[in-house]
Amino acid sequence: MAKNVDGEWLKNNPIIWGRTFFNTLFREIFIQNKFNECTEKMRYISHLALFWGFAGLFLATILVFGVDFFGFPENFRIVAKILGLITGVALVYGSGYYIFKRIFIKDSYSKYSHFTDWIFIFLLFFSGLTGFFLDIFKWLNLPWPTYITFAIHLVIVFDLLISAPFTKFAHAIYRPLAIWFTEMGEKVGSVKGEKT
Repeated sequence: MAKNVDGEWLKNNPIIWGRTFFNTLFREIFIQNKFNECTEKMRYISHLALFWGFAGLFLATILVFGVDFFGFPENFRIVAKILGLITGVALVYGSGYYIFKRIFIKDSYSKYSHFTDWIFIFLLFFSGLTGFFLDIFKWLNLPWPTYITFAIHLVIVFDLLISAPFTKFAHAIYRPLAIWFTEMGEKVGSVKGEKT
């Protein structure tokens, strides 16, 4: 396709938009490339642990739901348990790191925390923690502690998801989209600049 002087070919090309979107998705969500540029590597590792911990627990929940309600193979339950344990540890580690930093080490990143930052990080931490207690009580065959922990876990996860648009959780969606649109704008701008 011939390049147009004003870059319309780029603006209206869904293949380029799609390729740039998936490239941005991979770089900025899955490996968090820009966050890796941070000088403090432990923040990067903890941020990755938060993301992969939450994403893994979400996938594990879907797998168990699929086994219970849609007839997925029973082996999926075992995969979900293993995935849940590994990613649960990651979530508790990542959120625990940020809680520790906010309480004990007042660096430039956590010095001016809004109360919604605290709520978000505590909800993440306690959603992972109550999930572990829930599994422990189930394995020990303790019905009442299991039911009570399950109720607490559901309230915490519900609060986490319902408050998502009002906390830092929202940046998981708007930040990659902003980077994607910025990159596309730069591409269109560079084509216009080349042709003028």
